[in-house]
Amino acid sequence: DRVGTGWRKRVAKGLHEDRRQDFEYEAGGLIYALLLWPVPEGGYANIYGRDITAQKQVESELRVAKDIAETANKTKSTFLANMSHELRTPLTVITGALKMLNQKNLDIPPEQGAKLIERAYENSQTLAKLVDDLLDVQRIENAQFSVAMERFELTALVRESVGRIENYQSGKPIKFDLIEDGKPIHVCADRHRIGQVLANILSNAIKFCGDPGHICVRLTVVGAMVRVSVADNGAGIPDGAHDRVFGRFTQVDSSDTRNRGGSGLGMHISRQILKQHNGSISYESKKGEGTTFTVTLPLAPELSDEAADETWVQSGVLAANKPAA
Repeated sequence: DRVGTGWRKRVAKGLHEDRRQDFEYEAGGLIYALLLWPVPEGGYANIYGRDITAQKQVESELRVAKDIAETANKTKSTFLANMSHELRTPLTVITGALKMLNQKNLDIPPEQGAKLIERAYENSQTLAKLVDDLLDVQRIENAQFSVAMERFELTALVRESVGRIENYQSGKPIKFDLIEDGKPIHVCADRHRIGQVLANILSNAIKFCGDPGHICVRLTVVGAMVRVSVADNGAGIPDGAHDRVFGRFTQVDSSDTRNRGGSGLGMHISRQILKQHNGSISYESKKGEGTTFTVTLPLAPELSDEAADETWVQSGVLAANKPAA
């Protein structure tokens, strides 16, 4: 009568079967390993127990570590397979173009020869970007990733980036809209690295936009920050894919049947670049309606203000890089 129904049944079963029982029991935040030893002739059972909470915690941590290791190995294998494909594709184009140009007996018209050279050059640039991305990831891993700060007009860089990406041949018609108020917007940042971020976002928008495609780039000043948003009219990003969007070596679509290229490094590198600038990158997506990526950066201080000179130093910009007023 002093114990619950569950315990009475357990003791009754042990007495009836004359068989010991091993089981675990959780109470008060602790886990116990219990041994019920029946004494049928006396009509009672002895129960021995020991605290195995720490042991269970270690086992749980080992299982988590095992799962992480298996996931890492799978991610690594997938990445190597994808990277092999990404490297082989431009290499095949370059090799084919050079082979045709090298055939002495083949009469190639000048226009066709120029196109072959152009294709080989474009694909060599693709290879160079893949190598640069791999080196950037290594620098990030080794905490050697740095930025060279300067004051420049972000509006002009966005226009350049959009103009450059419009020439990208994606095989489908794409309409670009650039919305800005016409006023120059200055930031204090690494121009090359911010251009790298914009190129990553715009190239992704081209890959995943609809057919026909529509990409809208918008610049907005909010307080002391500037936002650059890139919206596409694609299928959208699935719920729960946030870690895959910004993770290393991963892609939103990592299936064997994926039909879009990419190494899975661009968005991870972009986020690290923006962290170095006290900025951020985020996205909003609706299934079937598209995705909007937004980059946020601090505005550059006005150089005519004496307090602004101090801000340059406080924000991590070397005095040697501060332009004259």
